[in-house]
Amino acid sequence: MTGLATVSDRIHWPTAVGRGAFLACSWTWCIGMWLPVILIREFGWMGFIAFAIPNVVGAAGMGLALRRPGASERLSVRYGRAMRAFSLATIAFHAFFVTWMMGPLASWVSGLLVAAPALILAVGAFGLRPLGSRAWTALAPLCWLGSATLLGTWLFLGRGGIVLPEMWGRSHPTGLLWLTPVLALGFGACPFLDPTFHRVRRETPGATGSAAFVLGFGALFLVMIVATALYAGGAIERRSLSSFVLGHMLLQSIFTVGAHAREVDRRTLWTPILIGLAAALVPKSAWFASPGLSSEDVYRLFMGFYGLLFPAYVWIVMTPRRSASGLATWLGALALAAPCFWLGFIEMRWVWLAPGCAIVLGAPLVRGLFGPAKRGHMGADPASW
Repeated sequence: MTGLATVSDRIHWPTAVGRGAFLACSWTWCIGMWLPVILIREFGWMGFIAFAIPNVVGAAGMGLALRRPGASERLSVRYGRAMRAFSLATIAFHAFFVTWMMGPLASWVSGLLVAAPALILAVGAFGLRPLGSRAWTALAPLCWLGSATLLGTWLFLGRGGIVLPEMWGRSHPTGLLWLTPVLALGFGACPFLDPTFHRVRRETPGATGSAAFVLGFGALFLVMIVATALYAGGAIERRSLSSFVLGHMLLQSIFTVGAHAREVDRRTLWTPILIGLAAALVPKSAWFASPGLSSEDVYRLFMGFYGLLFPAYVWIVMTPRRSASGLATWLGALALAAPCFWLGFIEMRWVWLAPGCAIVLGAPLVRGLFGPAKRGHMGADPASW
């Protein structure tokens, strides 16, 4: 064994812990902080399990799948624009989320107060964006500990008010059968478009990088989503959240948006933030209030990026041996699957997720209509976007 291989195979634990904390905090999104609340309401504890397992396994698995030198670099070069689109969508989603969550703390009469959470998010993102990787590695454990402290304080002060979820929820359990494949596809595919994951994989090669992914998601991130399950019951029953939980949400959102802000042009940052803010105001407008469009509906619409659009892109365009017409196939699959996902996600007619997911999974089969399958490693599509 060469000296280089020996170094590569040796885990540098301080780096693994710092990078693992970065991964955990960059992935503790408005998805991990709120989607379990919806799933627990609809399916009880089983909904959380269906969320947690593919989430942890998919995120950690991405780092292990791309452990070979150059694997992440090739994907980042060929699919850089798609990854930047992923970051912009994520920034917009968080601007919407913090405005929605912090809304009860502000008066909707005051436009300035309405925009305050999104402005705080923007200021935090602009402040964190210039930091180098060493600074981010040092900051991440502090961010994780900050959230753990806020959540621990909430648990200690609110012991009598914690409402544990039921085993099953409002929806029929069979609905979870149709939803679980969508969760598995989304959490299995989306990490391959997350540029913050790719940055860690590129900058932390060898066993240390692999340990960071396993520790970050198998332990540190898992703690964060278990905390979500603990406050879900109270959020469902009382329709309110502790200020400590809201502080945790804001802290993690600032970290996530700051991490993604590094991956996009500074001049484009305000666009997704303003889009997210506008999306939060849509349910409050007279035009949309009468049909009954709620903030949760908007949240579910944002989830379409991570449940359909981005996973379908990874599966149809990026996966090895797809046809050179991957983009056309992807767009066609989106057009056919979107109505099914609307009926499934928005109207909660869960059975419709089955044909929607089947359309996405079966779309690569049409490659024979457009040309021979391509060969090579993941990311070799010449028609990359």
